[in-house]
Amino acid sequence: MRIFGRARQRPSTDWRLATHRAFTLIDDGRYEDAGELLTRAADLEPWLSESWFNLALLHKFRHDWERSRAAGLRAVALLERHAGAPDWWNVGIAATALQDWPLARRAWQAYGLDVPPQQDASGEPLGMALGGAAVRLSPEGES
Repeated sequence: MRIFGRARQRPSTDWRLATHRAFTLIDDGRYEDAGELLTRAADLEPWLSESWFNLALLHKFRHDWERSRAAGLRAVALLERHAGAPDWWNVGIAATALQDWPLARRAWQAYGLDVPPQQDASGEPLGMALGGAAVRLSPEGES
């Protein structure tokens, strides 16, 4: 595959080290430091969808929905396989949080969910037959 006029290659060692360190920092709750490393990784390998997926994921953890949507859209634009990719999950969550219903519908469908055509005037889906679904609750009120 050729992207930006060059053959696709494996991520550099610097990219892998920065990404690994960033996820260690995320596990420690150090999102700002992790963000710097993931931004550096994306600068090193902008052609790699994983660079943008990781940034979208970080912004999702931080509830920065605008930045999560932007990074997620960059990730899905670089995907080799679109259907069912977890990148679409992140875009779907961010778009839903932002009430960007056309993008949310597109993302959830690309992820593989059957989104009904019924919608209200804003484009918000009126209901989905998801079967059993998990709901994440937090005693601290975060979720």
